[in-house]
Amino acid sequence: MFFCPIGRQWDLETPRVVELGRPPQSIRCAVTIRNKVWCGYRNRIYVVDPRMAKTEKWFEATSHPERQVRHMAAAGDGVWVSIRLDTTLRLFHDQTGQILQEVPLEPYVQKMLGCSASGVPFTQVSALAVQCNRLWIGTAGGTILSIPFSAGFSNHSGSSTASDGTLNDSELTSSTMPYCSTDYAQVCFHGHRDAVKFFVAVPGCISPGLPEVRETAGTLERSSGTQGTVLVMSGGEGYINFRIGDDTGDMDEGFGDLLLPNPRHRRAERSHLIVWQVQT
Repeated sequence: MFFCPIGRQWDLETPRVVELGRPPQSIRCAVTIRNKVWCGYRNRIYVVDPRMAKTEKWFEATSHPERQVRHMAAAGDGVWVSIRLDTTLRLFHDQTGQILQEVPLEPYVQKMLGCSASGVPFTQVSALAVQCNRLWIGTAGGTILSIPFSAGFSNHSGSSTASDGTLNDSELTSSTMPYCSTDYAQVCFHGHRDAVKFFVAVPGCISPGLPEVRETAGTLERSSGTQGTVLVMSGGEGYINFRIGDDTGDMDEGFGDLLLPNPRHRRAERSHLIVWQVQT
């Protein structure tokens, strides 16, 4: 851990070290939660205090020691976690580590894309992010899912625990807990030929002429001066439309000189960004 004293430069010479384990295992992911850092190491999640440079506690995200915590995404008072070789996402409370919700991905992928999308690659998580009050999930097979949080969710931490570390019913149903509304889960027909690598979001609007977009954006801008739409992007190798299968054409359409360095690469094989316009 590197520190930067107030009004001074970063101290790169004397870092503090917090050891969670020994090689060959490594920390696969980390996320900031309430001034603490959650670190995914093997099948456990370690809660680290960066100011004291020590581990406060740890708990098992899965009972299978051979599996690893791969991705974490925080929102409100919860953290969504994915496990390697596990097609189920789990929501943990950020103070107690209690599992609050489990979402299996396979039923949604099979329902939308059919039997051709069955199997581990299409449901094993390769990217995970929280954007626009939705959980965005990318899989090793290139499929992309988006699940909205429950109505009334507010992305602000505010819960507290009892003296024995438990949560009462009001806390578990708090508006700051990012429960997923699985009835409204969406699987995108547009995807990547290989694993989804990442998600990123920026304010913006591609189609301002749409009536519903124009009305929403105008209302938000008048009330708060903020942009009414956000562009959520996924990155990965290649492109495929799962409704029609692999793309075998479009060698040169719309790319011009960009194809000159690699003229033999088909359009579907090159790296793509897929962009969604989402209302905030």
